[in-house]
Amino acid sequence: MTLIEMVASGEVPREKVDSCFEYILHLQANVAYAKDFHTKASEQLEKANKELEQFENYLANCLDGSGGKLKGTHKELKFRKPSYKVEVVDQNKIPSEFLSEKTTTVVDKVGLKKILTQGEIIEGVQLTEGKKSLIWKNS
Repeated sequence: MTLIEMVASGEVPREKVDSCFEYILHLQANVAYAKDFHTKASEQLEKANKELEQFENYLANCLDGSGGKLKGTHKELKFRKPSYKVEVVDQNKIPSEFLSEKTTTVVDKVGLKKILTQGEIIEGVQLTEGKKSLIWKNS
C-alpha cells in the first residue's frame, strides 16, 4: 500500500512516516554533497586555469628570449600571430552605423503580487499558489 493510499484510508503507520523522514534527510545530504562537490570542482578549475595561464606566460617569456622558437625532440613551440580585437575607447564617438540598440523589459512581479493579493485584477497576469514545502519537527 502506498503512502497516498494509507493517508486516504486514515491509517499511516509511524514507521512509514519515520521512513519518509529518513529518506528526506538522505536526499538533503545528497544535495549538500553535490553542492560541496560543485564548489570544490569550481575552485579546482579556477586553480588549474591560473596554473595554465602562469605556465603559458613563463613559456612566452622563454620564447621572447629565444628568438620566438623553442625546439624539442619531436615538437616545436612558437608564437602564433595574435588576432585583432576591437577595444571601445569612447562609445560616443563611434559612427551610428556601428551601433545597435538593445531594449530589455522586465516585469515587476513583487509589485504585481502586492496588488493581486489585495484583490485587484490585472489583465495578463494571475496569482497562483506556489510549491508547498515540507516542515519536519520532532514529536
